[in-house]
Amino acid sequence: MTFTKNEVWECYQFARQMRGKHNRSMIMDRDDWEIFRDDFRGKLGEIALRNYIMKNIPNANIESNIDFSVTPLGQWDITDLIVNGKYINVKSVKCNSRFLLIETKRYDPDGSYAYRNNDGMPVRVDAYVLVRVTIEPEIDCMDMNYKNVEEFRGSRGGRSIKAEILGGISHEEFWRKKHFAPKNMKCNYANLSAVCKGKTVEMIYEGSKTARLQRDNYVLDSRTELKDIREIL
Repeated sequence: MTFTKNEVWECYQFARQMRGKHNRSMIMDRDDWEIFRDDFRGKLGEIALRNYIMKNIPNANIESNIDFSVTPLGQWDITDLIVNGKYINVKSVKCNSRFLLIETKRYDPDGSYAYRNNDGMPVRVDAYVLVRVTIEPEIDCMDMNYKNVEEFRGSRGGRSIKAEILGGISHEEFWRKKHFAPKNMKCNYANLSAVCKGKTVEMIYEGSKTARLQRDNYVLDSRTELKDIREIL
């Protein structure tokens, strides 16, 4: 699945405008360019899901638009997409990932969200969808200041951006199936696969901050534990 120039540029501008608008206590420790990269990928993932549903599930009722509003520091959008009355949380991962990871601190012990929306209402998530967004060459610290989409797309010898829907799961099923991945675990395929199989993992990895889990997470393997999104909508 590919993107139009307008879709790419709208996501790029959104990610750039979101710099400095994140509550540092709510996100893992990253440099500004890494936050930009992840916001860019995340918004592309939302568009990819919407476009996939429009093309492949034509009877689905998409009840919300992609939200490109830039919220004040510490605030966030209420949901990523509402489809058939269900509030969908889109999780976007890079080219070589297949795991759904969500920080444990987001939840109370009963599985409800531990924080509220900006309007004071409880956070509602009915399902999660995992989207792989492959950006080649990958975004780095030199990629935040292009003047237009042509300049961005032509950078580094030419950019390629593709997306793939890896699957989805209802919140209730996620909460039943989740596996625990501890803070400081080396975040690689071997360890994430081991966690999903109930095996021991390599701990206290002293590599770069983004090569290890900075916080406790719940994890699922999209290959074995997520469903076709038609089953959750």
